[in-house]
Amino acid sequence: MFITFTVIAFSGFGILCFSLVFGGDHEFDTSADIHVDGDIDGHGFGRFMSIKLIASFATAFGAGGATASGYGLPGWVCVLTGLVCGILLVMVSGYIINLFKKNQSNSAYTISSLKNSFGIVTLRIPEDGTGEIQVSCGGFYRSLSARSENRTAIKQGTHVVIVETTDPVLVRVKGS
Repeated sequence: MFITFTVIAFSGFGILCFSLVFGGDHEFDTSADIHVDGDIDGHGFGRFMSIKLIASFATAFGAGGATASGYGLPGWVCVLTGLVCGILLVMVSGYIINLFKKNQSNSAYTISSLKNSFGIVTLRIPEDGTGEIQVSCGGFYRSLSARSENRTAIKQGTHVVIVETTDPVLVRVKGS
């Protein structure tokens, strides 16, 4: 039994090392905008289905079982010891991984999220034409093409509010 647990421990550790060097675990992240009914946001059982966590469980299960087997304990006690060690390590590892995930920043934004944002006209907006505004989003300044909401000219330096987002680079604004 000792050899079986040792093989499981080294296999799990090998997968962890491989994952560390070559990656291969994306924690179910995607940059696509998917709309479905149901819960796929990682708050259910799916967040525990990570290569890192499964390999951590295998490593601790094998090491705990091998240690218990080395002391000459019965097989069921070795399995129970391995399960307890595996579950404890998965809980600690999952907690640490979640801490890192919570501290990640994301500067991505959607153009529609800029609605009601304030900006400043950097290139004059003519009556029936397109000018340019600058808006702060995610700590960065972004320049966007803009048209006047009521087809009136807006001069450079005027503070404006985005009232509509018409496409990825064009917004409608009104003077504030």
